[in-house]
Amino acid sequence: MTKILMCVLCCLLLSGCILVSQTPLVKEQNGIMALKPFGTQFTMWNWQSGAWSREAGLLNLAAVGRHYETKNQKDKMEILFAALKPGWWIMQVEAKNSQARYSFLEVEEKAGELVLHPILCKDLAKLAEAKPVVDFVKNDCLAKPTIGLGLFKTLAGMPMSPMIKLVPEK
Repeated sequence: MTKILMCVLCCLLLSGCILVSQTPLVKEQNGIMALKPFGTQFTMWNWQSGAWSREAGLLNLAAVGRHYETKNQKDKMEILFAALKPGWWIMQVEAKNSQARYSFLEVEEKAGELVLHPILCKDLAKLAEAKPVVDFVKNDCLAKPTIGLGLFKTLAGMPMSPMIKLVPEK
């Protein structure tokens, strides 16, 4: 399952169509253990063709300091969350020697599920408030260090496509 997550996150987060930054925008000391109420073991579902499709196996995360880690044979990914508004967090993912990538984590309280929404460059490009704090080049978008969490708070809750759903394993 960790391999599957790594592949999905890499495809999603390492592609050129999602918001990235040269240096992390959220610092370790500001991290929130957003997954604490849900545990560290999840089933993972992918959004495909308008429906959720369950992946085989379980995703296991380890809480380390104020972030989470997942590992495969070669890579370690650090996942850090910062609160934006009730039920919404910004998720910052860093792999070794890589830019930080960003998605939103939404808690669907009634279902007890966590949904990841990528922050797509095409959506950011439509917002006037993004232009001063994000550089757009073709399909890529790079957050400037001055972006702050204000833009993320504005975006949280806007209609966005889901990508991955995590369901806590009981």
